[in-house]
Amino acid sequence: SKLFIADVNINFGLAHIKHLTNKYQDVLEVISSYNAGSPRVKNGRFENQTYVDRCVYFMAHRELL
Repeated sequence: SKLFIADVNINFGLAHIKHLTNKYQDVLEVISSYNAGSPRVKNGRFENQTYVDRCVYFMAHRELL
């Protein structure tokens, strides 16, 4: 499959993120959707809140990577 070719995989991923960014205005919804499909919220938290929190942490601390 062409998805195992790094350039192809990255381009598909970026196109998917662009689509999600156009669909959702909130970056947290984009992150949640990229990981688990349409964002599902319960009691003010995403069902995949741990994933979203980790992404936000690494985005804020990316200079440490």
